[in-house]
Amino acid sequence: IGDGNYLGDSRRLNARLIRAVKERSVRLVFMHIFHDAGVEGNFQYITDLIKTIKRAGLEIQDTLPYFKSTRTFVGLRQLLAFLLAVGIPIAALFTLKSIGSRGEPHLKTAVLAFFGATAVSLVGGIFVYSILSTFEFILRVRYFQGVKLAYLLPFAIICASIVRKEEWPVLWNYCVKVKHFVILGLVLLLVYIALSRTGNVSSFVMPFEGILRDILDNVFGVRPRFKEFLFGHPVLITGLWLWIVEGRLNKNMNRLGRFFVCLGFIGQMNIVNTFLHAHTPLAVSAARTLYGAVAGFVLGIILVMVSKYLLVWRARNPL
Repeated sequence: IGDGNYLGDSRRLNARLIRAVKERSVRLVFMHIFHDAGVEGNFQYITDLIKTIKRAGLEIQDTLPYFKSTRTFVGLRQLLAFLLAVGIPIAALFTLKSIGSRGEPHLKTAVLAFFGATAVSLVGGIFVYSILSTFEFILRVRYFQGVKLAYLLPFAIICASIVRKEEWPVLWNYCVKVKHFVILGLVLLLVYIALSRTGNVSSFVMPFEGILRDILDNVFGVRPRFKEFLFGHPVLITGLWLWIVEGRLNKNMNRLGRFFVCLGFIGQMNIVNTFLHAHTPLAVSAARTLYGAVAGFVLGIILVMVSKYLLVWRARNPL
């Protein structure tokens, strides 16, 4: 550890250890020593770490072993969790469609549809967590297998179900242009980034993401996930508004809205994915989901207001 700056490394490690204990059920912490800090520096580091742990509302005491059940049916639990992870986003889509079709063409209906779908994803995620809450998954002796497939499969089903029956022949015979390949490439890039950031190890990290994570940890206590509040939820609310409100009389807005809904469902699938990490305490996953829904709702309303302005400007200034 002593190769870098002592103060920078100690602060980074403190934040990492606190996050591990609070969000990942880590109960035994191994502390690295800094070779360039000397005895006094390392003693001060350990003292500061203990103070940081206590300020976070945690205690230092002897750890007790988990109760180990002799029959946990790991394979069956994996299968049930996978089926739920695929089915819950689809159920959320049906909830969203039901609310949207029955409500008035107003932004309020889009918001209700968003929170209805989010509630289904949250409750379903808790069911998934209950299936995986055995000592093997909590201690990460076993990992949930199929995280990326549980992402990709419902996304493909949702995108296919968004397209209406009468539109399939049109799509099949549609004259494809270069701009369509560009749009397809962007969509595939977004899907790739989303998939690369799922699972137990993320292979794609945004610049300055570590700094943003620390800021969000300090503000919320539990950091909401970027794919939800920065992308999925705002895009979903905007798509619902375009679909339900603007798309009632405008076919192009209707199609654009449904396209945004497909992309926005990345946030709903991410909610379920959060609860697949059984080593994270249930309260932390639930708080993370709720914070993400509220923050995503606020950003979504802002995005809708910007979209309204752009539509008005385009109507006044046609190309």
